[in-house]
Amino acid sequence: MSAGGQTVGTLRQLTSDLGRVADALERIAAHAGALDDIARLANHADSLDRLAETGPGLDRLALMVDALGPLSQAVAMLNDTVGQLNATVVPLQGTAERVGRMMDRLPRKRTDRDLESGPA
Repeated sequence: MSAGGQTVGTLRQLTSDLGRVADALERIAAHAGALDDIARLANHADSLDRLAETGPGLDRLALMVDALGPLSQAVAMLNDTVGQLNATVVPLQGTAERVGRMMDRLPRKRTDRDLESGPA
């Protein structure tokens, strides 16, 4: 092969390599913002360690949330029942007070004990 042919082959290889380098540089430039984020994360490694330690606690918390669902439903039902009971009892309270006042006005029958203690 002649020196000119070898030079043309080298130039073709160099052109191909430069194209791949250009593509790689474009991909690296697209991720340049991520490099800043990675650097910031590296500065907060201790925070990441503490965050990783919260994993088991978060798992337990998730189990508690699942267990509290039925309890929440039971409390809601109880609250409705108390509301219904209140709506039933409140009108009866006024009636009971009126009956009590009426009973206080009725003459009482004297018992033997009342007679022993003397006049009222």
